[in-house]
Amino acid sequence: MIIEAGTKVRLHHETLDTGQFSILPVNNYGVSGNGIINVTIFFVNETVPPGTFPVAIPTQTVQAKVSSVQTLSNEGSSVGTEVIDIGTTGNPKLVDIFNDHFTLSIEISGVKHTILQGSLTGNPTKIGSAADISEVLGTLFLDSIISAANNVGYAIRNAAGVNHTALTDDASDIVHLIASNGNQINLDTSTTNIAQILNSGLLLPNNIPLQSKDAGGTIRSLLLEDGSNNVVFNAGNQNLYNINNNNNTKRVGIDTGDVNPLLDLSAAVAKALKLVVGTITRISVFTGTATSAGVLQAHGLGVTPDWVGLTQTNTAGDVNSFQWDKVNSNATNIKVWSNNATARAYIAVAIAL
Repeated sequence: MIIEAGTKVRLHHETLDTGQFSILPVNNYGVSGNGIINVTIFFVNETVPPGTFPVAIPTQTVQAKVSSVQTLSNEGSSVGTEVIDIGTTGNPKLVDIFNDHFTLSIEISGVKHTILQGSLTGNPTKIGSAADISEVLGTLFLDSIISAANNVGYAIRNAAGVNHTALTDDASDIVHLIASNGNQINLDTSTTNIAQILNSGLLLPNNIPLQSKDAGGTIRSLLLEDGSNNVVFNAGNQNLYNINNNNNTKRVGIDTGDVNPLLDLSAAVAKALKLVVGTITRISVFTGTATSAGVLQAHGLGVTPDWVGLTQTNTAGDVNSFQWDKVNSNATNIKVWSNNATARAYIAVAIAL
């Protein structure tokens, strides 16, 4: 028979009974332990004092060594049974453990702070309190995602120790990446800065290209400023640049499939607009007048023109024609003849090939 600590039992014997019994302290598993038993013996002809006997001895404090008591067990109780309840005068139940849930709290300057809950409602594991900061001293390793409530940001402390919201998904489901007091966001690989986001816009380091994948998955470098400070536009897989309007309709197309440059205005080569057939190195538009005696007119081309086209700008219906005298033209002026003795005005285009 096992008698629980703090309880009572009454034993009696009949006249002429003989024998013996042993009393051993054991735990609730029947394993030998230690403790104190109070035994009161009354003989057959002895008067029992007034009162109730036996009297249970209330248990106030239980002290045990880990070497002798290694298991605290409470099995088989109904769901929702409180097992451990520890608290202070001002904050009872700082530690409150049931057989199906628990709350662990601490008291700081008389104020209760809940640090961990095994909850039956909402998320089963709850860390900290709404007004407190939960600090992880070591590395936090996650097997799944980090999730935050909508419109609640992920904060990082700045150099002054102030929390700064760095990432948030707002009420309109728009994700915001927010710079700190330095107003700069750096995008880095393990060794290299590949981009910066500033108040003025996106900044790429020198010789780092703006890239995109083509339909086949090949990475194409589209735009960069190279190590010689040249701005370089690169075409994609089809060697074609399109400039579209706001309706996504192509307005300008540049096919770069030819091995020769279409337009090269660098100082190291002769400047030219290269067409499908031929080139144009210079073009100038100017106005002037001419008579049947021939008139010199500055053309602004800088070299002797290879071709000049003239159109009269006088009153409509005036019968007239112009002739360009190439032999008597030079890098400054052209000579133009009209078939009228009086001056006729014109607009002209001069081209050097």
